[in-house]
Amino acid sequence: MDTLTLVDPDHDESFEHFVSLLGIEPRLSGTFSAGPKTSLQEEWDAWRQSLFLPLLAPSFVQAYGCGIRARTQELQEIDQKLDENLPSSIRKRSVKAAAPFFEGKSQMQGNREWLKYQERVENGDTPGHLAIAFALQSALYHVALIPALSSYAWFEFRSREGKGISAAPTEEEVRIFAAILPDVSVALSGERDDSTGGEHSLRVL
Repeated sequence: MDTLTLVDPDHDESFEHFVSLLGIEPRLSGTFSAGPKTSLQEEWDAWRQSLFLPLLAPSFVQAYGCGIRARTQELQEIDQKLDENLPSSIRKRSVKAAAPFFEGKSQMQGNREWLKYQERVENGDTPGHLAIAFALQSALYHVALIPALSSYAWFEFRSREGKGISAAPTEEEVRIFAAILPDVSVALSGERDDSTGGEHSLRVL
């Protein structure tokens, strides 16, 4: 399966990533963070193995499917289940990092499914985790699943310092991030099925 290249040789961000963050100004790190005295590579590998593969990627794929099929109730259940499985400190960061997705999102205010989810978050009926909000928004913007999941991981990686996102990633950052692309292949089955008109069949592992 081909995976999304999130940056071109000049380190410009992908169109899919731009669209998925349209109107968003990240202020806090999400579920991934790395301190100045720790190895970014080691921290990234640990996040991939402990959070992305077992919890975040499967939840993202399920939430994306709910967005495509307009199943808001199921979306809430996925959000709540993720909340139960995340460690306490990670859970709090995930919810706080998602806040900008619900603030002044004028592009989404005419979308009924987004408004339903936003209302449930505001009422305290569902936590509103970063992965779920990102997945739903990507689905409603019609970003394909593979680029959407890769863009979510890229967002986590680039916002890790909790200071927004800097102008351009370094060569080393691009190299370290790329370690997660095979994990997207693990989370998704992307073999082309010509009998369905070229659609990709998806499989959560």
